[in-house]
Amino acid sequence: MKRILCILLALLILSTVSCTDNNSASSETAGNQADASISEDTTTENQNTPEETVPVYDSGDADFDGYAFRIMNYESYVSTYLLLAPDEQTGEALNDIIYERNSKAEETLNFVLQEIREPYTGWGSSQIALCDNVIQSVTANDNAYDAAYLPVSFKSSIITDGYLMDLNTIPGLHVYESYWDAPLNHDMTINGKLFAASGPLNLCSLGLSDVLLFNENMFKTLNLSLPYDHVRNNTWTLDTLAEYVQETTNLNGASDFEYDQSAQTVYGIAGHSDKPYALLYGAGCYLVRKDNDTVTLGIEEEHLYNAAESIAQIMKKSMGQVIFNNSDSAPGGYTNLFASDRAAFITCELKTVNVLRDMDSSFGLLPMPKYDQSQEDYHSSVSANSLFLTIPKSQTDPARAALILDYLHYYSYHNSLPVYYNVTVSHKGLRNEESIEMLDIVYNSRGIEFSQIFGATIGWVTAFNNQIVNENLTLASTSASNKNSILRSMEAIFASLGE
Repeated sequence: MKRILCILLALLILSTVSCTDNNSASSETAGNQADASISEDTTTENQNTPEETVPVYDSGDADFDGYAFRIMNYESYVSTYLLLAPDEQTGEALNDIIYERNSKAEETLNFVLQEIREPYTGWGSSQIALCDNVIQSVTANDNAYDAAYLPVSFKSSIITDGYLMDLNTIPGLHVYESYWDAPLNHDMTINGKLFAASGPLNLCSLGLSDVLLFNENMFKTLNLSLPYDHVRNNTWTLDTLAEYVQETTNLNGASDFEYDQSAQTVYGIAGHSDKPYALLYGAGCYLVRKDNDTVTLGIEEEHLYNAAESIAQIMKKSMGQVIFNNSDSAPGGYTNLFASDRAAFITCELKTVNVLRDMDSSFGLLPMPKYDQSQEDYHSSVSANSLFLTIPKSQTDPARAALILDYLHYYSYHNSLPVYYNVTVSHKGLRNEESIEMLDIVYNSRGIEFSQIFGATIGWVTAFNNQIVNENLTLASTSASNKNSILRSMEAIFASLGE
């Protein structure tokens, strides 16, 4: 992925994005593949760009005789970029590179890609309904979908009750290669089985990766150093964030920190109420770990309690260090509060940079801070609410599905993903090399708690977030009261998937 950073810098220097230019992207080792490999023959790739050409994905003599390959997807979902099969070229860079990717795949493999776009109708019920579509199809054995992007955390029984294929049983589906989201797919693998996968064919999980944004103009006005060097020098920690939050919080003549649209109060953080957990994950905390036959609960570990206490000190609502309001439209909502220079930081997801596209002040992007300098790596959580690739149990030709999906993911990684990066960061807010560098760190440090995918720890996470929001941290009792239910849930999950 580091080579993608180099491509992005070159793209920014060139200040152009064209379909032909983005057909040439960096190469990564694709690994040994039993039935599909990457050829060094690059004669079909565009040779007119300064970047490396992409080795051709060797699909052999595959010919699917015009088969209509159907993938179910949402038509829209919480402001993330989802489009798999554009209807036409529009002149918009990302749309057109995806259209070109699909045309190349369809011509090479002789199939037609059909995206079945379902409407998003509201939180909770809509996600369950999407999963129910697959359950009904499998029950009827009608093979209505060759693949489906599903928010499986809303109905994990779609996995445990056997409606989805174990992707690891399908030869040719290389979900642990670099051109998929290998770290995420490892995180979601249980007992050697994987039922939902992440990759750049659908950009939802990247858009729902947790980040921090900060107001560069405000930092410069206050003569504060920009945090980028802290990230590079391994000093971007919870303590460092706490110092910045304290230095930027300011009543500016107001009598208290209650939100007033007419006041000039500046808060340290414009917060989304789900994001205290993102800071906890960033601090290297886990909720559940399975080593061989042993389940370890991170919710009982001292490190997690210490990190939670630090986060509670950073996010002191009564001291103006944070204000929580999840609205994207209200004047006091977290995005508008940040956009109007009323908060130094915002806890959000990557897709929020597009929501803030028209913000006047420049802002930068950062990974979540480490717990302290002894923490080896940054950790960026991906929302369990993301859409992940699944293959219904009713699939009649898994080998065909594997080749089509693997092919599409390979060229998504090399061609459309760099354009997504560029489209995401190439606007006034993030038009700087530092934020591109930070985004690369986020991409490479993403992970997900598998217990969240299966719903086992959702209650604990909800309680933790609420306690931070309400300034009433009582995690020891929360962990004690949730311990047995989490263990029972995990035991049932492992049993259903075959120990």
